[in-house]
Amino acid sequence: MMFFSGLGVGFYMGWLLACALLAMVPVIGLMGWLYGESMSGTIKKSLIAYSQSAGYAEQAFAAMRVVVAFGMEGVEYTNYS
Repeated sequence: MMFFSGLGVGFYMGWLLACALLAMVPVIGLMGWLYGESMSGTIKKSLIAYSQSAGYAEQAFAAMRVVVAFGMEGVEYTNYS
């Protein structure tokens, strides 16, 4: 309702400017849609990267648990120093 009342007031106060702005509505809508599509692609890529890094971190923690379970901290320390 606010859109239509604002449109009515705009046409009443200055119909030339209201016509010009009304002509730009499809262009603005298209630009908003393109921006949303590009952002959704970027978000999908970042979520895939985060899920892969979470898998690598889980593997590293599992390897550390195995080393601690068998008491091989000293051996691994000498291997990596």
